[in-house]
Amino acid sequence: MTITTAGDITSVFDWDFGFIAPVLLSDPTMALHVDLATEYSGEPAITRIDPALTEDLRECSSQYFEVLFSVALSYYKTIIAGKDFRHLWFALRNWIGADPEGCFGKLGI
Repeated sequence: MTITTAGDITSVFDWDFGFIAPVLLSDPTMALHVDLATEYSGEPAITRIDPALTEDLRECSSQYFEVLFSVALSYYKTIIAGKDFRHLWFALRNWIGADPEGCFGKLGI
């Protein structure tokens, strides 16, 4: 095995749950006082803040994902290509609540 910086990203480490996840199921969120996140379509977004204060933070989110996706273009392409699946996955994950492993583990996922 050779470690290089070239190539596609196929999986990432999920720090919340402590396992390696396929890129399609990853959630590139950076939690600060707000969350810098992506919409299901891959567009930069922010959450958990008063809407009147979002413009400056939207710029921060945009800059964060611009750098992330410029370094990992295949990651961006995967998120864009799988936007419908990601929408369903995150909706199910959020619906399950505090025990996604219990629910999805029973399903064999």
